[in-house]
Amino acid sequence: MSKYRLPQAHYDEHDRTYAATLRHYICPKTFHEFTDNLMTETHISRFKLLDAIDDYKRAGLNTANPLSGDFENLAFNCRPHQPGCLIC
Repeated sequence: MSKYRLPQAHYDEHDRTYAATLRHYICPKTFHEFTDNLMTETHISRFKLLDAIDDYKRAGLNTANPLSGDFENLAFNCRPHQPGCLIC
């Protein structure tokens, strides 16, 4: 199992909605390689994606191959399970 994934039994419907919403953003090939193609998954944990984004930046890969600001903002702000937040 990859560092940025949960065991399948730990995902819920919100993780599916989150993945479906964020899948529409284009990320650099280096991000896909860094995360073992996390963005192609049907379910993505918000916390694991935020960890992946932080690790990607910490590794210095964001300098040459930046992530979209819109993608990063939506990854952080899209929380359909929490009332009062941006709905995916």
